[in-house]
Amino acid sequence: MDLQTIFYIIGIISMFLWIALFIVVIVMLYRIKQSVESFKSGFTGKVVSLFKEKNVELASALGLTVAHFVIDKLKKSKKSN
Repeated sequence: MDLQTIFYIIGIISMFLWIALFIVVIVMLYRIKQSVESFKSGFTGKVVSLFKEKNVELASALGLTVAHFVIDKLKKSKKSN
């Protein structure tokens, strides 16, 4: 093998490795993008469900407070009569 053949072999190998590295980087970026998008949608769903649950808890707590307040008022009005 002469110097020119060795140079071409090294060039072909390095070009193949750079192309493979470029493809791997593109695939990794695509997968990262997909995982970020799925995380965003999952996170949004979790936040929405959390707020829905908190609204139910808030409404029930508010209802219990109002009911307790009304019952206390009725008891006080019965005692004063």
